[in-house]
Amino acid sequence: MGIRRIDQIWRKRSAEVRNAKVSFRDDLDEGEKLSGPPTVSPESGLTVDNEQVSVKALRILGEVVNAGEAVQYRISGGTHGQAYDVTITVDTNASPPQTLEVVSTVIVDDT
Repeated sequence: MGIRRIDQIWRKRSAEVRNAKVSFRDDLDEGEKLSGPPTVSPESGLTVDNEQVSVKALRILGEVVNAGEAVQYRISGGTHGQAYDVTITVDTNASPPQTLEVVSTVIVDDT
């Protein structure tokens, strides 16, 4: 079984710098939250920085996701017409801790 690919797809123009967010709400047990700094690893050609666990409620895909249940990051770069995989890895405060990992997609489209 490989890393789980999620349906959260982000679109941007090549010159834009955009914020992205990924919900882990459905992966968490009751009372469990994400903890520690996440690792966000894009494919070559895309730049990611400012990775963090959410500190406030966010709207993701039309649903409110509570603080501590999402990862946020900033994306820049990319080439028009390309799709980039971004792997997001984060630990939880469960006992024992879990490590969750998903793959999201960023599509660069200048049209």
